[in-house]
Amino acid sequence: MFSNKSITNILFDQLILVIHLNIIPFLNLTHMAYNDFTEMPVWQKAMDIAVSIHLFTKDFPRNEDYGVTSQLRRAGLSISSNIAEGFGRSHTKDKLNFYYFSRGSIMETRSHLIYCLKVGYINQADVSPINENLVQLSVELNKLIKTLQSRS
Repeated sequence: MFSNKSITNILFDQLILVIHLNIIPFLNLTHMAYNDFTEMPVWQKAMDIAVSIHLFTKDFPRNEDYGVTSQLRRAGLSISSNIAEGFGRSHTKDKLNFYYFSRGSIMETRSHLIYCLKVGYINQADVSPINENLVQLSVELNKLIKTLQSRS
């Protein structure tokens, strides 16, 4: 036979389990909000890529300063800029739009890199690390987008 104390303990344990399984995930207490866009890992990685591209293009031909060099630098910088702008928006739909723009800028940057490879400004060994970082950033940005989509 159960004593009142053991039934109470069992009920209490079940109540704690229900609270933990239902309320804690709802409150999302395990995820800390960022106070500033510079705290976001996707922004940090995007900024690192922009700096890499800037340094990488310093040796491009001077006749491309206002051509592909400028386009590649602007596309690379646009990735982090759109993430920052999205962070500053209040509404989820607005945030998502800027994260979509950022994803588009990743693809634009990759396209410019492929062009530079094909015309001989860079070689595969030079472009591979940046391209791998862009692909990884795209995966991370897609996770952020999916998370926001599930909340809207």
